[in-house]
Amino acid sequence: MKWFVDTEDHSDPNYVRFNGKVWRNTFCECQKCGIQKRMSMKVGEWGKWKNHTFDKTDNGVIEVEILQYGAETKRQKTDRILKELGI
Repeated sequence: MKWFVDTEDHSDPNYVRFNGKVWRNTFCECQKCGIQKRMSMKVGEWGKWKNHTFDKTDNGVIEVEILQYGAETKRQKTDRILKELGI
């Protein structure tokens, strides 16, 4: 899993700390039955494997976008701009 912080402020502490960081062995898939799992990162559930679906990539790295709590996602920003334009 590769963390990706979407911000234009490269001095943001979250960008400096997390952007480009790679965590290995956080997603897995059974070769026999195809069940996909991810490791939980929640407090109190750290390290437990939970069922999860993800798209496999050619290079084997899954990018995860990190947003600050309350930040606007790209999809929300697009929807807001289209609504403002009346489209």
